[in-house]
Amino acid sequence: MLKKPFQRRMFIVVIAVLIFFSLSLFLYWKMFNRAVIVEQVNTKQHGTDENAASHVFASQQVSRASSTNPEEGNAQTSEKVPDAQEVKSAINFLEGIQPETHTENTNTVPKGTASKGTASQKEMFELLREGISYYDGFLESASVKFSLVVTSQDFPGMSRASSGTWDGIFEFSGNQVRGSVSENVTQYGGELGETQRSGTQQFANNGETFETLRETLNGTKLTRGNNMVYNRSHDPRFWGWNLSGDASLTNLVESIDVKNIQTVEWNGSQVYHLTGSMPDAMMDVDLWLNPEKSYRPERFVYSLQGDSMSYVQITKDFNFQEVAPDLWFPDSAQSVTAIINTETGDATNIETATMTLTDVRVNEHIPSSRFSIDPPSGTTVFDMRSRETYTVGEDD
Repeated sequence: MLKKPFQRRMFIVVIAVLIFFSLSLFLYWKMFNRAVIVEQVNTKQHGTDENAASHVFASQQVSRASSTNPEEGNAQTSEKVPDAQEVKSAINFLEGIQPETHTENTNTVPKGTASKGTASQKEMFELLREGISYYDGFLESASVKFSLVVTSQDFPGMSRASSGTWDGIFEFSGNQVRGSVSENVTQYGGELGETQRSGTQQFANNGETFETLRETLNGTKLTRGNNMVYNRSHDPRFWGWNLSGDASLTNLVESIDVKNIQTVEWNGSQVYHLTGSMPDAMMDVDLWLNPEKSYRPERFVYSLQGDSMSYVQITKDFNFQEVAPDLWFPDSAQSVTAIINTETGDATNIETATMTLTDVRVNEHIPSSRFSIDPPSGTTVFDMRSRETYTVGEDD
């Protein structure tokens, strides 16, 4: 008599369990589907409006921010979970979008690689320009020790370059610079023929006044003026960071009449090989730019127009070190100047310069007082702007 009521109760329990699990699965599916919709909305709202190069730098900007503020660098980021109202708004937004067909962009360049896609030359140049410009802004200041060794040889019809060693310290912050350079150099040519030159020179620029302090036969002399006049090869940025000392690499690249850009293998990395010319400077250029190393050049070759028999070619190879997150600064470099025979292609090296950089410290505060020279007592000061001359320590 009790068997049928028991069976009915069991049947009801089973039905209730099935309804419960069905409802749970439905709710799970609904929430998952809504999450996908919100993700699609984010893609629709933001993804189609960004150019390909911006994707390259998204993670790099996070790295830069964390390196600028160490305390914030350890903070964990998380996505906000959308609430019901946000999901409803997303659904309404999607329903208002007209279906469209598009081709997925396969030319987006991930961080640290060169594009292997079919991007046009214009697109590749824009990507390069944006990448170079982005990293140009990473470097704000630096203090570097350097050693430069130059060897040279005679070549008919050309003046022989000075050879020897230059050792010193170079500092910069924005447009302010300071350097102290000791040299031991052999100079060739002129009325005296081969002569030796040695000594130490200091120079500084605070953004307004350029000063040079050096020893002369008549004692210590300090010269002041408006124009900066110092050997750019003593600026560590010249050796791979921007190739010109105080100007940016962006400016240099934008001055090139680009003929071709392609991706090539270079020392285990995919790099951009850019070829072109600089009509104003009457020279052809080749640049190998590495996106893995702050878009800096692994090699820079430029050829100066000569006569029908020969021309001058200068090849610069650069090595880099990561001195801060995503910031690669020159570590060493070599520059070789050669005379190329137009008919045979044979090269005669006439000058080799090797630069070594040590104790590199970047983006540390350097007080403004560092970028002016306090001359010792007895120094003769000549101000080229006012044509005034005086001796430090005298009453006048």
